[in-house]
Amino acid sequence: MTPYYKLNKDWTQNRFFLFIGPEGLVSHDLWSQIINTHKTYKTTHLSVNNKEDIEKLKFNLFGALIPNPEILFIRMSPKLINQFPLEINSNEKIIVLYGLEKVISQKTNAFVIRLYNLKEPYKSRAIQKLLEQQNLKLSLKAINWLSLSHQNFEALIPKTIEKIKLTHQKHEISDTEVRPLIYNYNHFQAYEILDQLSSKTTLQLFISSQRAEDWPGIYWMILTSWRKFILCKEDKSLLSTYFPWDSQKKQALFFLTQLSLKTFSLQLEALLDLEKDIKGLRKEPFVEKLKHWLLKTHQQLSN
Repeated sequence: MTPYYKLNKDWTQNRFFLFIGPEGLVSHDLWSQIINTHKTYKTTHLSVNNKEDIEKLKFNLFGALIPNPEILFIRMSPKLINQFPLEINSNEKIIVLYGLEKVISQKTNAFVIRLYNLKEPYKSRAIQKLLEQQNLKLSLKAINWLSLSHQNFEALIPKTIEKIKLTHQKHEISDTEVRPLIYNYNHFQAYEILDQLSSKTTLQLFISSQRAEDWPGIYWMILTSWRKFILCKEDKSLLSTYFPWDSQKKQALFFLTQLSLKTFSLQLEALLDLEKDIKGLRKEPFVEKLKHWLLKTHQQLSN
């Protein structure tokens, strides 16, 4: 196993990668390097949460008559890793396996890379690098806000930066402009919006009262919450990490009790699909689709 900071120059030439450790700014940077090395390859993101997902993945890997050049980013549930074929030789596909926090005992021919969360000042430097890639300039104070507001969930920092760029569409952005976008992640708003999902009456009022410019922030907040729910569904010990306050914990337990891991995963896939609309990659009614998602999720919570 190789720590990420000891990788050699040609490490991206491997065909099968296994990442051990937390998703975050380090993994985002390494995955970007893999994509840039294989620019002609299609990129696909998959989540494996049950046995049915494993079977679909095996068909994707071995069942296609004419395999296409593809990079498969596979988020694997730790409980299913022993069912995944860890000794793979694939010429057409590049496999990137992640989602595991602990070192595995199974034999594998993957190139295993150890990930870590960044600490200061390296975290702020990584954020600055992402901003430069997006041709954005923020103050040091705003960069610090970005870092603190994504504590324990730094994997979403790149998405927040994209959101800032899409919202303001200019090079230099002031603290006053940045702060409302960053703090769409704060716990009070997350608690308030999730609370609406448990009541159809207030949910309808909530939906009708939102301005058009509010919906991108609502989307990113819900996406963040659903990622946390899935992590807690897979590992109950993370509940206090992602929902530290008693009121948050009680609310999270309601969702975790009412919905199965498979349902959470399908809902997350639907949310991730909406990202194409919010980024303008597809001209479809993003707000209406998100409203439909909220109402459908409420119905699933009520069953």
